[in-house]
Order: sequence, then structure tokens, then C-alpha cells
Amino acid sequence: MTKIRFVRFLTVGGCTAVVDFGVLGLLREWIPPTAAFSGAYVAGAATHFLLNKHWTFRCGRADLAKQLAEYLVVIGITYLVQLAGFRGGLALFSHNIYLAKAMAVPPGTIVGYFLLKMHVFNDISYPAQTED
Repeated sequence: MTKIRFVRFLTVGGCTAVVDFGVLGLLREWIPPTAAFSGAYVAGAATHFLLNKHWTFRCGRADLAKQLAEYLVVIGITYLVQLAGFRGGLALFSHNIYLAKAMAVPPGTIVGYFLLKMHVFNDISYPAQTED
């Protein structure tokens, strides 16, 4: 069950990356790199929340407002982790935003998975969901 969930999480991450990198590519033409990174992160986060809630974790929590608040805290933490990696990548790779973004994703993915699993999509007090 946990292996399937993690594979789904990685699949959602791939879909989110397509949105994230796509928006980053569009925004980089008009705004500074850090602002483009941030805008792309927001677009990816919306995709990420919906796919993870309904497909990866099959979370049946009914308290959506509280869950969204918890999610915002978690993505805030993962944003800071990824932003640090992004800025470090920019410093190392002379402003190649795609390579810097790619460097920032793995640590954010690991931190995000465990925080989401333990706090946001943990519906232990709700009816158990079945895995496919």
C-alpha cells in the first residue's frame, strides 16, 4: 500500500513538474527568476493538491478548509526548501533556471511527501480508503 502510494506521489510529481516548468518557462520572459520560480510554484501547488488528495492519498477528510490550511503550511515549508536549492543552483550554474529548478525538486519532494502523508492527507480518523 505504501509503495503504491509513493509511486502515485511520484507520478503526481511528474505532472506537477510539467505544469511548474511550463509556467516557469512562460514567466521567465517577463519577470525576474525568483518571481518566475514563485509563480510557477503556485501553479504547480494547485495541481499537486488536487491530484494528491483525490488520487495518491485518496483522502476522505471532510474538513477542506482546515486541510487547505495544513497544506499551505506544508507547501510553505517545501517552498523554502526548494527556493534554497533554486538559489544555490543559480549560483552554481550561472543562471540556468531549469537546471537550478531541477536541483531544487528532490529535497522538496522528500520533505513534502512525509509532511503530506503525516499531516495533510492523513485521514486516520475518517473511514479507511481502499487501494486499487
